[in-house]
Amino acid sequence: MAPPTAADFDLRVESLLACPRCHGRLALRSIELVCATCGVLGLIEDDIVRIGARERPSSFDATYQLMQRGNEGEGVRCLCYEQQTRFLERELAPGMVVLDVGCGPSLSYTPPAGSLVIGLDPSIESLRQNRAVALRVHGTATSLPLPTHSLDAILCFYSIHHMVGQSIRDTHAAVLAALREFARTLKRGGHLFIFEVRPWWPVWIAEQGAWNIARRLLGPRLDMYFWSARALSALARAAFHGTAPQIITFRVRPQTTFPPVFSLPWLTVPRFLYPFDATLYHVIA
Repeated sequence: MAPPTAADFDLRVESLLACPRCHGRLALRSIELVCATCGVLGLIEDDIVRIGARERPSSFDATYQLMQRGNEGEGVRCLCYEQQTRFLERELAPGMVVLDVGCGPSLSYTPPAGSLVIGLDPSIESLRQNRAVALRVHGTATSLPLPTHSLDAILCFYSIHHMVGQSIRDTHAAVLAALREFARTLKRGGHLFIFEVRPWWPVWIAEQGAWNIARRLLGPRLDMYFWSARALSALARAAFHGTAPQIITFRVRPQTTFPPVFSLPWLTVPRFLYPFDATLYHVIA
């Protein structure tokens, strides 16, 4: 995607974004984003919108290149992206306004002609690399700088499990807050696509017993929490006023090998030893 002109960029910022506090429209004054009610909220830096308080650096600022190389491997693509991308490209339509939550440094899918993709990510370095989205926003899903009922679709490619707090309870609250923001910003009839890896039952039970302890010991180094279908579906129903997600599991050959930990690309396992299922949660607002 060609970079927008200065006029195009200014128009996109003012027409697409909103105050994350009161959800009112924003005005762009030079490099500052201003809400008439809340005052100065953000800045434009390197054509990236940075709204709200500066978060501590994301762990992906230093590891996005390694993660991207791992995702390009044949096994990872087969398990996590090929079928998912085909499904998504059938669902997206020209003219849609789409939010990609945790867009990273690149997109795994091709947006339809005439659509507009907003990329949201807590990693500023990942956003600097991503030229496939029309507007790059440095922020978090729990406080979206977008107007109410403004989006046709929201995509989460393996980003929900990185929304963690200091405890399981905090993590549940964070993901519920994000889902409520998704429900607020989607148009009626809009689509939420959450692609995740779902733990097998024994792993889920073990995680419930050990995660809080591990978080206290490891701190920010433990930045993942994997959701059972039942638990994530319950939060989705709470956020979307009782609407249950459609759940689709993507299958690959049991002999397919891939590295389960992107930071250890040399460590590969066959699919049948990987205790997670690649899963889609699809909600229509």
